[in-house]
Amino acid sequence: MILGVGTGDPNDPSLAQVGEVIDAKGRAAMLDEALDVLAGLWTGQPFSYNGAHYQVRDAIFWTRCEPGSRRGHWRARRERRAW
Repeated sequence: MILGVGTGDPNDPSLAQVGEVIDAKGRAAMLDEALDVLAGLWTGQPFSYNGAHYQVRDAIFWTRCEPGSRRGHWRARRERRAW
């Protein structure tokens, strides 16, 4: 499985309108925590997590990744350039 993840476009005005975090560092921290939660849930074992942005208590994903199938993850980002 390949899962594409990202922080979203911080210049999207709809983010601020619904109270979402819009600064790049904050969104990156949320993404890091979300990936930690996914990795923990994919074990198929009861999982708890207490982060700054996400809390999970005794959750289980009944469908889990096959052992050894998680080879790593890749992240893409758009570079900001002053033209």
